[in-house]
Amino acid sequence: NVAFRDNVAFRDKGGEHRFADVSFATLNADPLSTIGGAYEKLGLNLSDEAARRMQAWSTENRQGSHGVHEYALADFGIATDVVRESFRFYTDRFAVDIDGR
Repeated sequence: NVAFRDNVAFRDKGGEHRFADVSFATLNADPLSTIGGAYEKLGLNLSDEAARRMQAWSTENRQGSHGVHEYALADFGIATDVVRESFRFYTDRFAVDIDGR
């Protein structure tokens, strides 16, 4: 929790223009467009070569291609409501759920 708070404090000091938020689900669904959008937000140019290499890597490493990891907080004896409350400062600010939605 401290690392998340430090990260948010660093972001507050540095300014939103220095950060591009990417959801894991969106990244997996459409990696190249997601990264392209992040580059654009940051004012960076995504070269054709970089885009080509990212697409090749993405094609070769699709989610689940090396097996699937399924787990839940309860598997580790952690109560979901405790995690939700502990990270509410973060999830509320960035509109995310601990389940990644």
